[in-house]
Amino acid sequence: MVTTKELDEVAKELREVVDKDRKISRELDEVKAQVAILKKRMMALLEEAEKTSYHAEGSGLCTVKSSLSVTTPKDIESKKAFFLWIKEAYGDDGFWSYLSINSQTLNSLYNSVIAEKKDPTFVMPGLTPPIEYKTLSFLAR
Repeated sequence: MVTTKELDEVAKELREVVDKDRKISRELDEVKAQVAILKKRMMALLEEAEKTSYHAEGSGLCTVKSSLSVTTPKDIESKKAFFLWIKEAYGDDGFWSYLSINSQTLNSLYNSVIAEKKDPTFVMPGLTPPIEYKTLSFLAR
């Protein structure tokens, strides 16, 4: 049988570990900020020196890498144009291989359909049955 003493002990230990986690996370955030500042400084120095890489003996190799990035289409017309282009360029198989839905959007849709239908056993076509995850919320007091 679970006692309140056992629950209190585990809650106390959880509080201590959560506090430690928060402290370490703050320290890590500070270190990551320092790394970002130094990377920006090194990139500026390399650019000024007209170099794309530099090997610092005993420290490491710094290399500037360049890449291009686009954003996903946001409105319906842009989405239609984009996916029509994929279908024309890559065919039906290409269309279906690139067509996807963000997992958060999918789960939001699923949960709204379940709430609307009031049927937790409903399975959307093409999807596996849902997996239930449980989490514990802990508020330090």
